[in-house]
Amino acid sequence: QAIWAEKLPAQEKSFLRVTLLASVLSLKFGATGMTMAPSASALTLMLGIAAARESFTDNPLCLKNNCVKPIFPGLQDLHELSESKWYCTDMQETTTSMDFCKGAVNYDVGLPQPTSKAEESIEALVRKQDERANSVFLYHLAGLGKESWDYTDPSQSDDDCVKAIWRMACWTHFPRAKAGCKSGNEMEYIRPCQSSCQNYIQSCQVECCDESVQCVFNHKKQLTETTALITTGYAPHDGPSSLCTGGAKGLSPGALLLLPVLAPLLGQLEALPGARSSCMLALLALASMTLSGCDPSMATHKVGNWRKEEDYLVKYQFVPPGASSKEAVLNSCSVPELSSLVQCSGHGTCVPWPKTTDTHPQNFCKCESGWADPECRTKRKSQVVAWLLAIFLGPVGADRFYLGLPISAIAKMVLLGSLLVYWITEVLITGSGPVSTKCLKSWAGLIKAGFFFCVAAWYFVDVIRTGSAPVQTNGFRTAPDLPRPIFVAVTLFVSLGIGFALASHSIISQVGERRKNLWLMQQAYSAEKEALDQGVMTSSNRDAAYGAL
Repeated sequence: QAIWAEKLPAQEKSFLRVTLLASVLSLKFGATGMTMAPSASALTLMLGIAAARESFTDNPLCLKNNCVKPIFPGLQDLHELSESKWYCTDMQETTTSMDFCKGAVNYDVGLPQPTSKAEESIEALVRKQDERANSVFLYHLAGLGKESWDYTDPSQSDDDCVKAIWRMACWTHFPRAKAGCKSGNEMEYIRPCQSSCQNYIQSCQVECCDESVQCVFNHKKQLTETTALITTGYAPHDGPSSLCTGGAKGLSPGALLLLPVLAPLLGQLEALPGARSSCMLALLALASMTLSGCDPSMATHKVGNWRKEEDYLVKYQFVPPGASSKEAVLNSCSVPELSSLVQCSGHGTCVPWPKTTDTHPQNFCKCESGWADPECRTKRKSQVVAWLLAIFLGPVGADRFYLGLPISAIAKMVLLGSLLVYWITEVLITGSGPVSTKCLKSWAGLIKAGFFFCVAAWYFVDVIRTGSAPVQTNGFRTAPDLPRPIFVAVTLFVSLGIGFALASHSIISQVGERRKNLWLMQQAYSAEKEALDQGVMTSSNRDAAYGAL
């Protein structure tokens, strides 16, 4: 109403209306096309229906990315945290005791009720929550196949996904204190904002190929005929807000794409009276809420794709010797008086996390070079094997199949394999390759040579990439078992050998061409001399004698 009342120029008023509309609509692009994310009030009304019945569409053409279980950092702790008692504290009382979450938490936080005498001080409670956030960060990185020890200071990382995981872990375990709550007063747990969750999805490019990646949800799991477990997601509010914990949401690509479309339309509304213009804008907003992609009859499934994945917390848990799986814990380094032969599965050592204090260090497993994951139980794939496969079987994609990248392996096999077969066929039929210096004299030849060069470059890029450093697989990186001096020496000698072979071929070709021309000149000279001796040399047979030249 304030925008309508202001006497602004038409362009400024249109821009303000577009901005307001885009912020309300909050577009996202889903697996089935462009859909609109409803407002918080609409989501609240839909939670009961969503809990009663869930149905997700199949998308066979989609590629999953960072689709793990739990899908969000710290999601598994929301129920426990919500059931605990919390008390308000002042930011000045907690900031000095934080290590891992110091850069992410810049507000008054709530702390849980102490469960033992050792946790009665604010410093001990802050340290406990800080360590829990650190564990969530490390294990979620492992679930995504990232090397946690590469990001010991996530606040300084260049990877937006790592920063998003760090913030979500800290905002989950350090909830915002209730507005106006005095230090020491009881409060309810305030969940992270849906905008914080959406920022994580956008930063890590999470894609599970269905609609199960939702920040605000109410999931019902039937345990028995009479018992059901209902879990809820994040707060249906955008930050910064006193109703949730976390930051604001960045403008999504969908909203940016709609701005050029809405701007001219809203500009035309300026010519209408105020009441009619308001009605038209309201109708436009209502129509945009119904936007969706093509929705033909598609197969559906009842369980979200990310819920079907293996739980990485269960996969990387540690069961102490002599205990049952119900007594499993995360991080074998946190079990006191445990033998070093049992810690880290015997393939690593417990090392203090760099962002913890010397007086209260938090230890995690740092694995040997050939092992990975938080408990050092995953054997890494060999860099030497990947490099040799790239050299000898690279045209058929064997190196990428070995690394667990089937899509790019098939593409490489089709392109490079077809190129290799075509090249061999041309050599056998014509006696020369399909690309020669004659091809460079025409545009068609240049395009053909450029295509062959670009496709063949994939082979050399993979050979250099797999040999120069450990490469990413479908899980963790390969083991660094190829000494760099060996790779450099082999690459140098092979390059020199290829260069020498090409130079030799060029010299031999030029020498052969010159010898051929010299022989032709000798033949022409002999023919001319013979004709002169016989006295029958004419202009016609002279041209015939030198015609070959």
